[in-house]
Order: sequence, then C-alpha cells, then structure tokens
Amino acid sequence: MILVNDNLALRHYLNFLNNYYFMRKMEKMESSKEFQINELITLRLREGKTRIYVGGEEFIQCRYLFIVDPEKTIGEEVDSIDRAAAMLDNQLENKEEFKPEDLGISPEEMFWGHCSNLQAWVEYGYDSRLLHSNLAFPLLKELARIGDVHARKIFKEEVVKRFVNGTKNTRKFLCEVGYLEDLNEEELGLIIDPYEAHLIKCIEKEANRTFSYTIRDVNRLGNVAIENGHVTELKINGHMDYIPEMIGNLPNLCYLDLGCFTITRIPIWINKLKNLRELHLVQNNLEELIDLKLPKLVKLDLSYNKLTSVDFSGCELPNLRVLYLNDNQLTEIHGLLIISNISSLYLWRNLLTSLPEELLDLPNLVGLMVGHGNTIDIKTNKIIRKLKEKGLEIY
Repeated sequence: MILVNDNLALRHYLNFLNNYYFMRKMEKMESSKEFQINELITLRLREGKTRIYVGGEEFIQCRYLFIVDPEKTIGEEVDSIDRAAAMLDNQLENKEEFKPEDLGISPEEMFWGHCSNLQAWVEYGYDSRLLHSNLAFPLLKELARIGDVHARKIFKEEVVKRFVNGTKNTRKFLCEVGYLEDLNEEELGLIIDPYEAHLIKCIEKEANRTFSYTIRDVNRLGNVAIENGHVTELKINGHMDYIPEMIGNLPNLCYLDLGCFTITRIPIWINKLKNLRELHLVQNNLEELIDLKLPKLVKLDLSYNKLTSVDFSGCELPNLRVLYLNDNQLTEIHGLLIISNISSLYLWRNLLTSLPEELLDLPNLVGLMVGHGNTIDIKTNKIIRKLKEKGLEIY
C-alpha cells in the first residue's frame, strides 16, 4: 500500500468547490429535491435539511457545509479537509445548530453544495481527504457493509493513511469509533512499530479479547495508547490467573494498568519495562511485593490486594513520588528510606496499629493518608504528631 501525500488533487477540488458554489448561486439553478450520486448513494432535501441515503435507507444528516476560498486559506501544508477545518478552528463543525442562512445561502444551495462534495468524493475513488473524517469513514464503512466492492477494498487502507498523515483530531476520531480494531497485524504495523504490532496482536489473542485504541494525552478509555508510532500505554482488566509475559517486551511503555488478575505475586519480567512511569496493579490478589527495579517509575498503585507486609529494601525506585497501598491487610511496612523521594503515601483501610519511624526521615513527604480503617489515633500517635509539626497533611 502506498501512502499518498499529494496536495494537488485536494487543491483542485477545493477550487472547484468554491467556484461551483458561486456559479450555482449566480445561475440560480433549479433546486431539485433529490440527487443520485451513484447506484448506492442518494441525497435528498427534506424540510430544509440535506440527508444522505445509502442503499435506499437514510444514513446521516449533513449538518454543515465546508466552504473555503483556496487562494486565501489553503496553503501547501493542507492535505485534507480535516486539516483545513483544524486551521479554521472548526468554526462550523462546533456549532450545535447550523443553518444555511448563517452563510447567506438557501437550503437548496446548501443541498447542491453537499451534492458537489459527495460527487467529488466518489469520483476521486472515496479519497477520505476530500470529506471530513466524521462523514467519510462512517459512509465508507456502510458502503462496504452493503456490498460496495471498492469501499470494502480501500476502507482499511484509508484508515491507515489518514491515521498516519491526518490531524490529531482525525486520529482521535478513528480511535474513538473503533476503526483501528478492524486492522490485522500487518495493517496495524503500518501505524505502529511492526514488532509492537505483533506483540499487541499476540497479547490480544492470549487475553482472548479485542483491544480498543486511543492516542496518548487524550484519555485512558482505550486498552492501547499510541504516540509517535509506538505503544506507550496499555490497560487490561484480566480475569486470568497470569499476566501475558509478552507485555514485558514493549520497550516504550510509560503507563501500565493490569487489574483483576488472580495472581499472588508480581511477575519479575515487569522489571524489563525501564521506561515505565506509572504502574497500576489494582485488585489482583497480590500477597507479596517483589524487588521492583524501575528507574523512571513515578506512581505505583498496589491498592485492593491482599498484602500483609511490604519491604522496599531491595527495590530500585529512585523517582517514585506517589504510592498507593490502601485497601490491603498491611500490619507492617519496611524499607521506606529506599523510596526516600516519595511525596504522597496512601495507607487507608489496612490493619496497621503503628507506623514506622522511617516516615520521619522522608524529606519529600507532604501527604500521609492513614486515618481511615486502621487502629491508629491520628490525634495522639507520636509519629503523626511529629509529622504534623513538620507541616505534613495527615488524613
């Protein structure tokens, strides 16, 4: 597959669109109520609104028409309608209720503008650059579903092409609607590192599920986050008695969330993930802590497990700042001086009757959450009193 990065067709199309609109307005073309693009796509004007029909069934209502002056607003850096829309701050897209009168045109003229858009899209072979992604891809997928051979052939090619060359909003959209989930290993390997694509597909198979995707820094709703062609975040709710070891071979992981596995011990291969900054191992039945050696780790969440004691003496966690040990069965904690850079420590709902004196020697500690669920009186405990004198927040 060849990824096209050619602005010429788009620029010709935008010039055509702009000239077409003004030509139609000047000629006062008769406003037909229906226009057939091809044997599968028809546009109809109903109650002043343009509606798209696919295979005879109403598919979507066109909410706005993207009209630009290419000579003034489109530069060489613009290679798609999505990018042009981003440059114009999505002024029309973000309006909750857009009316043709807002542009000084009639619903009939708006209708013919939509017809022009769709006609050009079809004539250029369903090139997704020529429509906004939130119309092009749902329409392309529906055409593929009802038997359009060409749509079926190019759908996943267009997903890959637009993810690689598109805007951040385009990539976000393709993830949110689940189109990356349709890609096989080879196709996914055109978006991320091929070896990482292989690992993700193997982990999917081993975990017996299909992963959802997101782009990093948008949200953590997906299983896999992608940034600059690499897998940087992974989230799996297991319900398995082991964690797939191939996760340890994802070299660019910064965030790992593995919950609801029925394991009693953290797997030692976790220490291979040297770029990890956050590790969440919540509700996994953990009974012991291994010697973690993760030089970049900032946040560690071991809450809702079955830990009765923890000892950090053999760990190498120089950058750890936030530690969650709440909702376990802890009676003792050792080796806190090894994680001396910690700033927040969560110990709620354990079985603690006393606190280690090492807490007094943690220079960066600013918050201690210990008052709920332990048999420690935060008003009379000597260590807590000394910590409060140092200005710590105790809860």
